[in-house]
Amino acid sequence: MKRTWRLAASVLLVTLTGCAPVATALPPPAPTVTATPTIPAASTPTPTPLPDGYDVVAVLGQSNALGWGTGPDEPSAEVPDPRIWQWPGSGPDVDTVVPAVDPLVGPFTASGVGPALSFARAYGAEHDREVVIVQAAVGGTGFAPAQGMTWDPELHGSVRNLYDEAVGQVRDALAEGDGNRLVAVLWVQGESDVGRISPEGYAAELDGLVARLRADVGPAPFVIGQMVPEWIAADPTRGGIDSVHRQTAGRLPDTVFVPGPSGMTNGPGDEIHYDALGQREQGRRMYAAWRTLVGRDDGSSSWPSARMW
Repeated sequence: MKRTWRLAASVLLVTLTGCAPVATALPPPAPTVTATPTIPAASTPTPTPLPDGYDVVAVLGQSNALGWGTGPDEPSAEVPDPRIWQWPGSGPDVDTVVPAVDPLVGPFTASGVGPALSFARAYGAEHDREVVIVQAAVGGTGFAPAQGMTWDPELHGSVRNLYDEAVGQVRDALAEGDGNRLVAVLWVQGESDVGRISPEGYAAELDGLVARLRADVGPAPFVIGQMVPEWIAADPTRGGIDSVHRQTAGRLPDTVFVPGPSGMTNGPGDEIHYDALGQREQGRRMYAAWRTLVGRDDGSSSWPSARMW
């Protein structure tokens, strides 16, 4: 993989010694000049992947996938995990491996905490692999075009196709190292499509995206995080897409729905977003659901299951 390196200044050792004719006294030796090296900060680790590569986690959807959680956070969340990395989709570090800290960087930079980092930490704690997060989510977007963008794989021309961009990001991350593999796709989305697409239409769009994604980048488990429960309950029109999410596992193999935590929003005026602690909890729940899904070894899953680990 391409990597971002912080180069320490080389130590420069220069010793100057003069030699004059015998009849002339030797001048005093010049002082030794030593440049002070720049030591990389201990909090900025350098990627050291295992020989068999990285495990890639792709994150798709809108703001609750991207990361909009604010407020008090877990103290340990600010300390980079030396085994968790990200593959930025924009900015000066685009297409390189850099430490994963919130806010993660996708096509746009998040403004707060999302579920991906706590998912990756829980994953890394149980697998002897390093993890690269591909953050491809964009706030305020859906299958119905919004802000000039869409997640509909078939819609091109007048809108920016986020599906195509996500596939490109994932492919680039997978191609940059031998042994890299896509192990999970996290999806948190639906708010923007409420009232704009019928539940039946949304189900068709979501199922089409999952099928197309598996054909394009591999058959990884697809983990659906619930929209904020209080936001869903506040308006009966929002329950249709929530029901589609809940029923996806009955329509498609290797998918799982994850109920979101209650009472953990950004507060009055922003009940549509989980707060920082809620996002951490959501990420851990998504990992637990992923773990249950891939742990099946009864032939009901097309994923390699526990045999892969």
